[in-house]
Amino acid sequence: MGFGLAPLKYNRLGIGHINTLQEIKRLQMIIPHTVTNTFTGLLYRASIENLVVETGMGQDVLNMPFQEVGGLTTKALIKGTWEFINKHGITL
Repeated sequence: MGFGLAPLKYNRLGIGHINTLQEIKRLQMIIPHTVTNTFTGLLYRASIENLVVETGMGQDVLNMPFQEVGGLTTKALIKGTWEFINKHGITL
């Protein structure tokens, strides 16, 4: 999309919504960090494990319907990511 061609809701600057961009960048960080076991990846993994424990739903918690299960968990970075991927039909 060229400069000035974005819809009015993005002020015609060709820039997406800041929250959407933030979540996309977060997903781009989570995947390589967790695969390579960096310190950041270990923190992400611990956060996901806490989410699994809080929901009691097993390893595939990020693919559970957020609207139904999200209320069982505390506010955390990974919870926001879970809500985003669920809202946009993304699976990890």
